[in-house]
Amino acid sequence: MKALAILLLLLTTTFCQARDVPHPNLFRVTVNQPFSDVMNEVQIALEKEGYHVLRVQRVDYGLKVSGYKSNLYRIVFFGRSDVKAVMQERPDLLPYLPLTITLYREAGMTHLVAMSPLVVARGGNPNVAAKAALWDADIRKVFAEFGWKP
Repeated sequence: MKALAILLLLLTTTFCQARDVPHPNLFRVTVNQPFSDVMNEVQIALEKEGYHVLRVQRVDYGLKVSGYKSNLYRIVFFGRSDVKAVMQERPDLLPYLPLTITLYREAGMTHLVAMSPLVVARGGNPNVAAKAALWDADIRKVFAEFGWKP
């Protein structure tokens, strides 16, 4: 299920990028900095907001092993205790949690993409909605460090 959620995020991202149309549930920013610098800065910005990087998935490596050619491509999974609590209380939300930021290198630029955690709040649970709003605000701060503007 997690793979399906990631695939949908990537397809939506590709669609929005191709059309250059902003999407209300996606954060996207492109920076002219080396990939490794941006990856490091993302992790520092997440830690500054109180999150822990749980895992970095090397998508490009998996694609290469499968015979595809790919530029640098990583998914940063992150969370904190309130994210973990929601994951335990609401297993139906596991396709959306932990939170993620996707980074990839294309045409000499580094791109960052994330889904708004407000998507998680659509279930109508006020506790989850309040937490998702906080996560959304935090991700906005992280993306703002890279020049993102709503």
